[in-house]
Amino acid sequence: MSSIFIVNADLEDGFYVTEEDARRRVDELASQAGGGQRGGYSSIVEIEDTKYEIHRGGSVPDSVWLLLEEGEICDDWGYSVTRASAREDLEAWDITGFENWEISQEREQGMRLAEYLQECWGPYEIVQVQRHDIKGEQGQPSVGAIRAKNLIRHDTDLPEPTTSVRGELTTYTWEVGEEVVVEVRINGETWESAIAHKPDARPMVWSHSEDVIRAARGQLGVDPRVDLRLYLGSDQTWISDVADLDV
Repeated sequence: MSSIFIVNADLEDGFYVTEEDARRRVDELASQAGGGQRGGYSSIVEIEDTKYEIHRGGSVPDSVWLLLEEGEICDDWGYSVTRASAREDLEAWDITGFENWEISQEREQGMRLAEYLQECWGPYEIVQVQRHDIKGEQGQPSVGAIRAKNLIRHDTDLPEPTTSVRGELTTYTWEVGEEVVVEVRINGETWESAIAHKPDARPMVWSHSEDVIRAARGQLGVDPRVDLRLYLGSDQTWISDVADLDV
């Protein structure tokens, strides 16, 4: 089961992929405050992917959707990758509220559904939260990462992706409507993976370098075939082993 960790329920601070990173953030905040709750666990909220376990090997995207009740995180409901899945959670809350209203004393006393949902059930909303370290100062994508992005966008009208750089790892993210999130990850000069997230499903993962560009283009709805020699670099010697360069 994959989890994310939020410190002090502060959505502006983003989320952390490991509990160790979240603890370090707690210590950092405590140090800035001059001591106090250093190392305290009460400041860390763990939110699991409780519905579908859609992330293989703890691989969490650079943004997720959370359900909030009166501004508070509903961690029991886990997190979603796509807006569509998050809206399903929101609709589920509405259905549960309706079912509770049907058997409530408030209904017997003449309270209408809309009033019940507002006064007794509470306001709910969905919010998108980004991983904490894509908000701060970032490094620059590697040459290999730029090549990959250019190949994916070659001869298309695809927009510039959301980009995060963490050390050697560059992640490009495209959202296809509300239904699909496509991530391409490049580690240094290696085209590491293409991952397509869809509602209520495990991700589709391509991890062979020669498949990454084709898979990403296919999931983004453009012609997957593109001549890799367009952006071939001298350091990508693996390409010489691919029989059909037009993938």
